[in-house]
Amino acid sequence: MAINKVVYGNRTLIDLTGDTVTANTLLSGVTAHAANGTAITGAVVTADIDDTLTIEGDAADAKAAGDAIAALQARVLALETALNNLNALVYTEVS
Repeated sequence: MAINKVVYGNRTLIDLTGDTVTANTLLSGVTAHAANGTAITGAVVTADIDDTLTIEGDAADAKAAGDAIAALQARVLALETALNNLNALVYTEVS
């Protein structure tokens, strides 16, 4: 029997009822608990990104593409940092 909420006295110790994680939003091989308390294993598979980029056009086109790539890399780094912080928070709360 899955448990999704634990209350001790009048204090809620664990409450998964509002969680939105699903196997389709969790990385492959990672385990968690769904809102109903059942254990789930992630199904999202990541792929390596090819580092090769060919730009056709003049120097201005190349600079614009380079700027767009740098902005995208910064956003990816920010997302990775946020996910790492979230993972640390989740593991800290559970531990």
